[in-house]
Amino acid sequence: MPNDLDLRTRVEIETLHEILDSVDYYALLQVRRDARTEDITKAFAEESRRFHPDKYFGVNDPQLLRKLTALYRKVSEAYGVLKDPNLRSRYDEKLGGDAGGQAAPVAVDR
Repeated sequence: MPNDLDLRTRVEIETLHEILDSVDYYALLQVRRDARTEDITKAFAEESRRFHPDKYFGVNDPQLLRKLTALYRKVSEAYGVLKDPNLRSRYDEKLGGDAGGQAAPVAVDR
C-alpha cells in the first residue's frame, strides 16, 4: 500500500470513525439482523480485510492509523458478539425492535 491513501478511502475511514459509536453491530458488518452465522463470518472477513491496520502499513498519518485501529477493533467486537448465539441473543434483546430493522448500538457484557 502506498504511503498516501486515495481520497475516497481516507474519507470513508474518517466518516465511519465519526459515526462508529452510533452504528450497531449488524450495520457495521453490513448484514441483516436475521443473517446466518456463515454470512456474519463472511462479512467479518471482508470488513476486517478493509480495515486491518496492517493493510495500511507505511501510511504516515498516526491519527488516521488510530482511527483504523478503532474501526478494526469495533469490527472484531461486532463479530465476537454476533458469531456467539448466546451473546447475539442478549445483544438482540437489548437492541429491541423487529428482526429486520436497525437500532441504536448497545453494549453486551461478555
